[in-house]
Amino acid sequence: PNLITLKLCRLDFPIDKAIIRAAHLYAHLEVVDFRFVASLSGATIETIARECCSLRSIKFAFGYMQGLRDVSAIAALSCCVSRTLSEVTIERFNSCIASADGKDGVESDGNSALIDLLRCHGSNLRLLSLPGWPLTEVLTAEVANCCPGLQHLNIDDPAKLCEPPDGVTPDCLAS
Repeated sequence: PNLITLKLCRLDFPIDKAIIRAAHLYAHLEVVDFRFVASLSGATIETIARECCSLRSIKFAFGYMQGLRDVSAIAALSCCVSRTLSEVTIERFNSCIASADGKDGVESDGNSALIDLLRCHGSNLRLLSLPGWPLTEVLTAEVANCCPGLQHLNIDDPAKLCEPPDGVTPDCLAS
């Protein structure tokens, strides 16, 4: 019950059920890093967001192996009960878009969910890391308006991530 940091790396087996079943242990959890978990769903992030009233940092990634593939995790964070959430890292959202198999709206749904997150928690955010996120003018304006105390902003050029040199196929485009 005194666990404050949960960092899971290189797990190639499903963890969702275990995390959801043990949700009552997360009340004091402050730092969560799920960037390299093979099987992760929006329900897991939703559970963490709902149960961790002291959460200040969360990191997760899309498309690591067969993991997270939809925007529900981002939407769940906007409902996070913690009022101390100050660090958010969301990696490889371009993988989510690439894996959508022609489903319209994935990018706009992701932007809407991120805007909701910024509107709910932006005033507390000190670090926002969005490598691989396809930025729009609207999203850029929301970051500027909603995050007055932002000290660290990481925005890699998503075009670089999906435009490989000749003959090289990045993970986000591999089938």
